[in-house]
Amino acid sequence: MVENCIDNLKQIKDLTQNISEAEYRHSCRTLFNSSIGQHIRHSLEFYICLFKGLESNIVNYDERERQHDLESQPEIALKEINKIINQLKAVLSNQNLEVKANYTSNENDEVCMHSSLYRELGFCLEHCVHHQALVKTGLKELDCLHLVDQSFGVAPSTLRNQSQCAQ
Repeated sequence: MVENCIDNLKQIKDLTQNISEAEYRHSCRTLFNSSIGQHIRHSLEFYICLFKGLESNIVNYDERERQHDLESQPEIALKEINKIINQLKAVLSNQNLEVKANYTSNENDEVCMHSSLYRELGFCLEHCVHHQALVKTGLKELDCLHLVDQSFGVAPSTLRNQSQCAQ
């Protein structure tokens, strides 16, 4: 699980290193005027929140800190990606966690669920892949698809299925 997360973050890192700052910040029409940087920020913040929650064994993605410099300054995003990769490399074992979330528009409808570090890493990975698919749409609008390979933003299960169908 850890290596899968690292590999995925390396894809985001490669893109962040190779896209221009203007392209990173550009409000894409196909992304309802959000930017590639905003999607990268959002993806990284879930990992940041998870690792912060390890201190108390309680994770609440709803209360994650929004770090807007990650969406406007690719060099800061790169530092954060490297930090997350190093935190992932330090993961030695699974641990139990509680995840707090509110799935309604009502302020006081928070639920608490049993989870684990590995389960939440899987969630962060799937969340990143989902946003990478959106980023890919923005890259197409910017005529920058050449900056990522075909597997960028494609779920591992889809890649496996495509491989089996090709045989």
